[in-house]
Amino acid sequence: MFLCFVLVLTMLAPPPEDAAVAAYNRGELDLALKLYQERAAAPGVHQPDALYGVHDALRALHSANNDLVRLCEAHDLARDLIARGGFASDDERASWVELEAEDAKLLSEAKASCPEQAPGPEPLPASPEEMSSAAEEMPDDGASKPEGPLPLPVSKDRSTPGRPIKRIAGGSALVVVGAGLLGGMAGALVGASRADGTIEAITANARAEDRNFTSAEQAEAYRADRSHYRLAGAAIGLGAAGVVSLVTGLAVMLAPARAASRERVRARGAGLVYSF
Repeated sequence: MFLCFVLVLTMLAPPPEDAAVAAYNRGELDLALKLYQERAAAPGVHQPDALYGVHDALRALHSANNDLVRLCEAHDLARDLIARGGFASDDERASWVELEAEDAKLLSEAKASCPEQAPGPEPLPASPEEMSSAAEEMPDDGASKPEGPLPLPVSKDRSTPGRPIKRIAGGSALVVVGAGLLGGMAGALVGASRADGTIEAITANARAEDRNFTSAEQAEAYRADRSHYRLAGAAIGLGAAGVVSLVTGLAVMLAPARAASRERVRARGAGLVYSF
């Protein structure tokens, strides 16, 4: 039961990327697009990496239904992301530049033109830090702001990702549980020590009076003996569980977060392309 509790606290589910991939592979492209958008909107997600799935789903919807609106959304998404920046590496930016160029080529081949801003994923509100940075970079020539929805916020530096709040909360809960279990172990050890003291006192009285134990003393010594072994066993179990919980909680809290994986399979025409 305790191990189940530990697993429940430590296995904190990430945004639904696996469900989105499964829906994409089943051909449920509208559902895959929705799930990819939910993942991209989750806090703490690296936007350039998370939006790959959104772009792939939009491109696949275009290929399946010859839907130029979806192709325009994919092109606008790539173009806006390149304009915002926030990439973890030059390779990541180059990948998005390549995707934007492919979208533009498909639009040119279809002899289609997109509106100024095609409807796309609902944007997230900009964080105070991003709003401050945007204000500093804005020129003072009184130029009008471009119309359209606010861009998705992107962290400025993803080379050293922080620890997610869920991981810190789960680790803290495990530390609290471990401390409680160790407190229970200490209480059990105190009880076992008192049982030992009772047995020693009965034995000392009988030896001092040079007599055998009375029936009442034998019964009390028997109860104290049983209590000693019961409490000693409980102390061992509580101590082991407490140490495991405490160490696990600290490991969850202090372990550095892993950077988002760059491995992915993307649709490309009639086949799949595996890239990093």
